[in-house]
Amino acid sequence: MRKVFSILLLVFLAGCAYKHQSLQFEPFKPQDFSLQSSPSLEKIYLKSVVDERVEKRALGTIYDSNKNAITYASSNQNISLWIYDGLKKAFEAKGFKVINEPAKEAKVVKIYLKELGARYDEGILKEDNLSANMALRAEIKRGDKSTTKDISQGLKKWHKPIKDTKAFEAVLQELMQEVLERSVREIVKY
Repeated sequence: MRKVFSILLLVFLAGCAYKHQSLQFEPFKPQDFSLQSSPSLEKIYLKSVVDERVEKRALGTIYDSNKNAITYASSNQNISLWIYDGLKKAFEAKGFKVINEPAKEAKVVKIYLKELGARYDEGILKEDNLSANMALRAEIKRGDKSTTKDISQGLKKWHKPIKDTKAFEAVLQELMQEVLERSVREIVKY
């Protein structure tokens, strides 16, 4: 009888525990751009995407009502590569030719990922308990002129109780999509 009780208790506790699953993001899909029938004469050299976050794998944290971290969401996916590929697709969809080596007539773009993460506060029941933030810095150079643009966005909303870190995936995917689209608009304006 004692053995049966121990097994039932273990099964019950395992069901209540937070589940940690690695986040995996879908490739970026340009939303507000339409493919042009002929390529533009304008060229962009996407030099690199540098992840400057301290913890590159951590993407979300669940906090209890006392503001203590309970569990973390992470990803084995290379976010810098995701951003690079997404920007490349977006520039091409906008009609720019993305080149692999610097050229005199090309706009040179270097991106820095400053922030990306989400937070869920399970102690907040009636207000926005889920927040996410993303911040990029774009260094853009064209000939002798250069500029820096900071592009950031936050998102706050109420979310039902999160017991699985996979719940962060949709929120972060939406946020990353929006920030990349805004980044492309800012970069092509320069």
